[in-house]
Amino acid sequence: MGILDKIANALGSGPKTFNVLVVGLDNSGKSTILNSLKTENKSSPESIPPTVGAQIEKIKIGNVVLHFNDLSGQGRYRPMWERCLNDSQAIIFVIDSTDR
Repeated sequence: MGILDKIANALGSGPKTFNVLVVGLDNSGKSTILNSLKTENKSSPESIPPTVGAQIEKIKIGNVVLHFNDLSGQGRYRPMWERCLNDSQAIIFVIDSTDR
């Protein structure tokens, strides 16, 4: 049982929806992490295109629906991060430790 399944079970019955903001610098692996959370239609990391602007993914796990807002890490798109922050219940900040 994965961590997302454990969260879904802990929240009890009835469908619940949460908005998750996924941010990080350019090429840090945000879209790759989202792709690994999907249970179907997984792509190899090499075939995942970089996000330009924003990408929205909806993943249903048990009775929980997670709406992931994957925002580009390019400098010109970073002001969008703050605008999406107020509507989010969680934030995933991705750091690439191999990027100097």
